[in-house]
Amino acid sequence: MHPKRYIASILTVCLLFAPIAQAVQSMPQANAPNSAQQGLDKLLAPIALYPDALLAQTLACATSPQQVTEVNKWLEQNKGLQGSQLQDAATKQGFDASFAALVLFPDVLAMMGKNMEWTEEVGKAFLSDQTNVLAAVQRLRAQAQAADNLKTNAQQTVTTEKKDGTQVIVIQHRKDQSYLSGPSRTRRPPVPALRGPERRQLIEPCTAGKKFTHDYQSPALAQ
Repeated sequence: MHPKRYIASILTVCLLFAPIAQAVQSMPQANAPNSAQQGLDKLLAPIALYPDALLAQTLACATSPQQVTEVNKWLEQNKGLQGSQLQDAATKQGFDASFAALVLFPDVLAMMGKNMEWTEEVGKAFLSDQTNVLAAVQRLRAQAQAADNLKTNAQQTVTTEKKDGTQVIVIQHRKDQSYLSGPSRTRRPPVPALRGPERRQLIEPCTAGKKFTHDYQSPALAQ
């Protein structure tokens, strides 16, 4: 197996099945996040409310920014393909498994390609400290849930599970919803726009509900 494909696959599995509770338990018990935590929160704000499966693929793909560019170019040349045909073609092209899954979300890949510095930062953070990345995701989800902006709806289910005495927020797409695996490339969740000048970031769940606003000051997205 190609080394990059192996790494991406392992990262995806680790995200989905790693002991998230341990990540949350490792956070300092202070009321407010420290500066390092705040930096991670701002970095992960655009994707923290993605359903778990989509988040896993996005994080895995961020570890290979060069392939993000390659896949975006390939998608431009293959606009006529959809659904499983698109994924099969991406696999035959030699792209890593995570990219073959993410091609159904061209807006996500386009966002990553247009903000390459941000993508590289996310990938580096995930490779170097997966535990704290997962903890940051949980913090952001907890904030959105407390603001009543993260809840179960027609497109997704949001549950709070208890693992080893720690509460973990899980977001899953509904199996009867086709935007994660449907035949049309137009069936995709909304992707928050990354804007530098305003220095504010909208965290938007995969729904047409309310938006959770998070101050954003990462230099990676400055224009």
